[in-house]
Amino acid sequence: MCELLNASREYKIIVVLPKKGNGVSLLKEKNIEYVVIRSYSWVVNIKEKDKAYVKVLMAIKQLLNYIAVFRICHIISSRRIDIIHINTIWSYVGAKAALCSKKKLVWHIRESVELHQNKCLYKEKYYSLINRADRIICISDFIKDYYSGKIDPKKMCVVYNGINSNYYYINDRGILSGDTVKILNIGNMNSNKGQENVITAAKKLLDDGIYKFHVSFVGTGRNESKLKEMCRDLGLEKNITFFGVQKDIIEFYRKNDVLIVSGNYEAFGRTTIEGMMAGCFVIGSNTGATPNLLDNGKYGFLYNPSDDMDLYRKMKLLFNSDVFEIREIAKIGQKYAVSNYSAEINANGVSKIYELLQ
Repeated sequence: MCELLNASREYKIIVVLPKKGNGVSLLKEKNIEYVVIRSYSWVVNIKEKDKAYVKVLMAIKQLLNYIAVFRICHIISSRRIDIIHINTIWSYVGAKAALCSKKKLVWHIRESVELHQNKCLYKEKYYSLINRADRIICISDFIKDYYSGKIDPKKMCVVYNGINSNYYYINDRGILSGDTVKILNIGNMNSNKGQENVITAAKKLLDDGIYKFHVSFVGTGRNESKLKEMCRDLGLEKNITFFGVQKDIIEFYRKNDVLIVSGNYEAFGRTTIEGMMAGCFVIGSNTGATPNLLDNGKYGFLYNPSDDMDLYRKMKLLFNSDVFEIREIAKIGQKYAVSNYSAEINANGVSKIYELLQ
């Protein structure tokens, strides 16, 4: 979101946050005006949505959200706001305020809460509110297709997320120039991110006598201890290192040759584009938006996450393929990512939607 706001400086923007969090420091760093108005989500855990305490809790939250709607309406009026842009499917108070104020409404959907977080909107009928938006932006064709049965396809359009190419672009990489193939995996360590597949494939490489590789895991999560134990049990301590959460991620892209995107059903795949812009060769799970970003294998390898051996086969290709061919694919992918997924392109796409609404 901050990159979109930073690239849209021609507009007078005020950001409304539902609570204080990491977003505050980012907005302060970018010198973007914001206000915190406490509000509550309409998203609940799928397994708990019908429980009595959830029904009571949601009723209380809905009452409290009327206060948030009132306060946002005041901002709309006093600041003469023309367009309300909701940046997530988790929140709806901005939409209520937009409708009450009779202002244009853009709804930006960046996630599938069902697939990615095992959650859902508290009531299916709530999609009717989303359908009252003037325009609904999806961050990938995958997200658009996923919601096409619930959201009016005539109102939906795709504007892929934008990445700061000036920051992530690394020129003349010369990947795979050392004796050891250096592999990177970035992501929250939960059941949807597929790190187990990476570890299983690494073990198979060792079993085949291929040992000149190293995997760097960056991230943390509830499965971290389990993954570390799995590596110890398989004798992979020398080939796999866990680095935890890292702030300066660009250095990891710089030091590694290959990025494995192992997450299932990525809504967009920010890490995929960052890696491509940095000149890494990408191996991605053939699910979610990843196949679109890699153009069905044109800009990297795709593997079937339901086939335990397919990632191993794709990783083994790194050792059996011509190095110059792998480098060329990475260079073409890098050029493609910079040309199609920059923050400026993202901001221009959103600006065109604003212009059509005015």
